[in-house]
Amino acid sequence: MTLNINLADPNVRRLMGENDSRVVGAPAKRELVHLAGDAPDPYGTDKRGLSSTVSLSRSAIAHPYVFYGDKVLVLDAYKADGEALKLHITCPRCGNNSMISSDRKDIELDLNALPPADKLRELPPHEQQEAAQGGRISVSVFECSWELPNAGAHRPGAFTVGETLCRWRVGISKNIAKDA
Repeated sequence: MTLNINLADPNVRRLMGENDSRVVGAPAKRELVHLAGDAPDPYGTDKRGLSSTVSLSRSAIAHPYVFYGDKVLVLDAYKADGEALKLHITCPRCGNNSMISSDRKDIELDLNALPPADKLRELPPHEQQEAAQGGRISVSVFECSWELPNAGAHRPGAFTVGETLCRWRVGISKNIAKDA
């Protein structure tokens, strides 16, 4: 399928923001990006499809261990140049994955500091080194907004007042998570 964009059309030029007096500092030209799903596979196979410029499996800067009651949560911390620090966490209550961004929450990650020594000693010996390399992390209070898996389906017109939401609310201080 081919899509042609007529750049001479004034409506198209307006959508691109060219000479738009309503937008302060609007550029005279905007870049168009082609996302047709025909990029070659970055791993060298003959398959084609969309590809990402960031490999989440290889670009994490740290995997801080967080102790929550009798559970140990391993977070994934990502930081790209010019972007906010992002944490990926699996909610222990509902099992869904969430992302916390430093542009919305206060996050302190010190890769040179160790998690609490008493908590490290509770881990199996082979995990203690990994946990120590994850650094020390603190995050202001955040809340899981996913639905509980056993909450049941919504009924049209039903007023639930959010009782189907997980609402796990916690803050992390020096690798220890406590309910807020």
